[in-house]
Amino acid sequence: TLPISGGDVLASSASFQVGGGFNVMAAARRNGLPVVYLGRHGDGRFGELARAAMQAEGIEMALAASAGKDTGLCVSLTEASTERTFISHLGAEGDLSA
Repeated sequence: TLPISGGDVLASSASFQVGGGFNVMAAARRNGLPVVYLGRHGDGRFGELARAAMQAEGIEMALAASAGKDTGLCVSLTEASTERTFISHLGAEGDLSA
């Protein structure tokens, strides 16, 4: 159950996972396709997590990490009914400038 506004509840579990477009890239690599990530990624702890996951899957990264920025994140809150609620923050990958 999600807390009411101003409330507090204990989570039954928590984890950090790379997801989103990474899932598609990883599936392509696992099926033998060459994959190059063309998006931006930050040099903070979430960027490090994303880069490590891409390197582990053999996904090439076309761009260097964006200095002073971190990769964004999405917090997924899942209720017992399996209904999910998301809170997202765009990081370096949201920068579309040339």
